Amino acid sequence: LESLADMLSHNTTLTELSVSLCPQSCVSMFIALKHNSSLKMLNISATTFDQAALESLADMLSHNTTLTELSVSLCPQSCVSMFNALKHNSSLKMLNISATTFDQAALESLADMLSHNSTLTEL
Repeated sequence: LESLADMLSHNTTLTELSVSLCPQSCVSMFIALKHNSSLKMLNISATTFDQAALESLADMLSHNTTLTELSVSLCPQSCVSMFNALKHNSSLKMLNISATTFDQAALESLADMLSHNSTLTEL
């Protein structure tokens, strides 16, 4: 993933990326995407993340201004940090969280995010 992260840091033409089965820690990829200015769609469905990757994903979503579609369906972890980051995200229009089971904290965080986010048009 280090070479993928390096490519994402410099690439200005890639608009869609699917890495549905990436390893536990995708931290370097999310760091690279934090300021990526070309990627519009990211599919990380069916991915198991560790805590560091979840925090890095949330940080990326707080800063990235070009990503418009994110698919995290079938992800088994709590999405609280991601939903918190999306409260103030101004670029994401579509969020796919289908086939994902949420605990009470994640459901409350999702509801809170939806009451604050003004750019999501498809869930």
